[in-house]
Amino acid sequence: MEKHAKILLSKVKFFIGIFLVIFNFILGKIALPVIAIDPDLSLWIYLISWLMLIVGVVMCGKEGWYLSIELYKKNERRIIAWLKASARHLKPKRQRGE
Repeated sequence: MEKHAKILLSKVKFFIGIFLVIFNFILGKIALPVIAIDPDLSLWIYLISWLMLIVGVVMCGKEGWYLSIELYKKNERRIIAWLKASARHLKPKRQRGE
Protein backbone atom coordinates (compact mmCIF):
# COMPACT_ATOMS: atom_id res chain seq x y z
CA MET A 1 0.00 0.00 0.00
CA GLU A 2 1.26 3.43 -0.89
CA LYS A 3 2.40 5.61 2.03
CA HIS A 4 -0.05 8.43 1.25
CA ALA A 5 -2.97 5.99 1.13
CA LYS A 6 -1.87 4.45 4.42
CA ILE A 7 -1.78 7.86 6.12
CA LEU A 8 -5.20 8.73 4.67
CA LEU A 9 -6.65 5.43 5.94
CA SER A 10 -5.12 6.12 9.34
CA LYS A 11 -6.77 9.57 9.46
CA VAL A 12 -10.14 8.05 8.54
CA LYS A 13 -9.81 5.46 11.31
CA PHE A 14 -8.83 8.21 13.76
CA PHE A 15 -11.95 10.25 12.97
CA ILE A 16 -14.13 7.13 13.13
CA GLY A 17 -12.73 6.56 16.63
CA ILE A 18 -13.58 10.14 17.61
CA PHE A 19 -17.10 9.67 16.21
CA LEU A 20 -17.54 6.45 18.24
CA VAL A 21 -16.49 8.19 21.45
CA ILE A 22 -18.91 11.09 20.87
CA PHE A 23 -21.73 8.76 19.81
CA ASN A 24 -21.11 6.74 22.99
CA PHE A 25 -22.04 9.73 25.14
CA ILE A 26 -25.16 10.35 23.04
CA LEU A 27 -26.27 6.72 23.49
CA GLY A 28 -25.59 6.96 27.21
CA LYS A 29 -27.93 9.95 27.47
CA ILE A 30 -30.59 8.14 25.41
CA ALA A 31 -30.42 5.12 27.74
CA LEU A 32 -31.51 7.15 30.79
CA PRO A 33 -35.09 7.99 29.71
CA VAL A 34 -35.53 4.55 28.12
CA ILE A 35 -35.21 2.95 31.57
CA ALA A 36 -38.81 3.93 32.36
CA ILE A 37 -40.11 2.37 29.14
CA ASP A 38 -38.05 -0.80 28.79
CA PRO A 39 -35.27 -1.61 31.29
CA ASP A 40 -33.89 -4.48 29.16
CA LEU A 41 -33.51 -2.26 26.10
CA SER A 42 -31.88 0.39 28.23
CA LEU A 43 -29.35 -2.16 29.50
CA TRP A 44 -28.47 -3.20 25.94
CA ILE A 45 -28.09 0.42 24.84
CA TYR A 46 -25.86 1.06 27.84
CA LEU A 47 -23.65 -1.99 27.13
CA ILE A 48 -23.35 -1.10 23.44
CA SER A 49 -22.34 2.45 24.35
CA TRP A 50 -19.53 1.12 26.60
CA LEU A 51 -18.35 -1.18 23.82
CA MET A 52 -18.33 1.76 21.41
CA LEU A 53 -16.32 3.81 23.90
CA ILE A 54 -13.66 1.13 24.27
CA VAL A 55 -13.37 0.58 20.51
CA GLY A 56 -13.25 4.33 19.87
CA VAL A 57 -10.52 4.95 22.45
CA VAL A 58 -8.42 2.07 21.10
CA MET A 59 -8.82 3.31 17.52
CA CYS A 60 -7.98 6.91 18.43
CA GLY A 61 -4.95 5.86 20.45
CA LYS A 62 -3.52 3.49 17.87
CA GLU A 63 -4.13 5.70 14.84
CA GLY A 64 -3.23 8.89 16.70
CA TRP A 65 0.12 7.37 17.67
CA TYR A 66 0.78 6.35 14.05
CA LEU A 67 -0.14 9.82 12.78
CA SER A 68 2.09 11.55 15.32
CA ILE A 69 5.06 9.32 14.36
CA GLU A 70 4.51 10.06 10.67
CA LEU A 71 4.26 13.79 11.39
CA TYR A 72 7.52 13.64 13.36
CA LYS A 73 9.31 11.76 10.58
CA LYS A 74 8.07 14.31 8.07
CA ASN A 75 9.40 17.27 10.08
CA GLU A 76 12.33 15.58 11.85
CA ARG A 77 15.13 17.78 10.51
CA ARG A 78 13.27 20.98 11.30
CA ILE A 79 12.47 19.79 14.82
CA ILE A 80 16.06 18.77 15.55
CA ALA A 81 17.40 22.10 14.23
CA TRP A 82 14.90 23.98 16.41
CA LEU A 83 15.86 21.94 19.48
CA LYS A 84 19.57 22.58 18.89
CA ALA A 85 18.98 26.32 18.48
CA SER A 86 16.87 26.57 21.60
CA ALA A 87 19.28 24.40 23.62
CA ARG A 88 22.06 26.97 23.16
CA HIS A 89 20.16 29.31 25.43
CA LEU A 90 20.03 26.70 28.18
CA LYS A 91 23.80 26.28 28.58
CA PRO A 92 25.33 27.78 31.71
CA LYS A 93 27.01 31.19 31.31
CA ARG A 94 30.52 29.85 31.83
CA GLN A 95 30.16 27.49 28.83
CA ARG A 96 28.84 30.31 26.62
CA GLY A 97 31.92 32.42 27.34
CA GLU A 98 30.17 35.13 29.39
